[in-house]
Amino acid sequence: MVNNMRKRIPDFEEELEVEQVEEDESLPPRSEIHRNKENKPKFKMNHIFVRVLTFLFILLPISILWYTDKYIQVKSDSNNAEKSAFEVIFFDSAKTESKKQSEKVATHVVKDGETLESIAKQYFSDEDGIEIIKKYNDLQEDEVKVGQELKIPIKDKSTKYES
Repeated sequence: MVNNMRKRIPDFEEELEVEQVEEDESLPPRSEIHRNKENKPKFKMNHIFVRVLTFLFILLPISILWYTDKYIQVKSDSNNAEKSAFEVIFFDSAKTESKKQSEKVATHVVKDGETLESIAKQYFSDEDGIEIIKKYNDLQEDEVKVGQELKIPIKDKSTKYES
């Protein structure tokens, strides 16, 4: 029996060698197989709509946080202003300057045949007179009525009127 087994071992070894040779000849090495494969991109979105939606969903929480942060700051500033003992008053510097420059005011009663342009030429040498009179009297149109009183700011000769 032992002899019989010993005879079989060389036969078995020959069969193994033949199988290994066949396997080696039929299959390429693993490195060759993987070398020819293209690398797939890990993250690729082809559709523009999907990209835009993704961008908006990322931007949405950021904008909410930014807006609420600004809202909280404004609200806290207004609360601090209410709690203070002094009231903060803001002056419009443009209005105060125009009144300082034109301390003298002339009253003109519109006569028959007069227009806003002719009145402006009487009191102002430049073409801005019409606009100055309209702003000072809160007029929307260039038309004036007979008997209407217009307040006309008279500027000093040393200062120039800026509108």
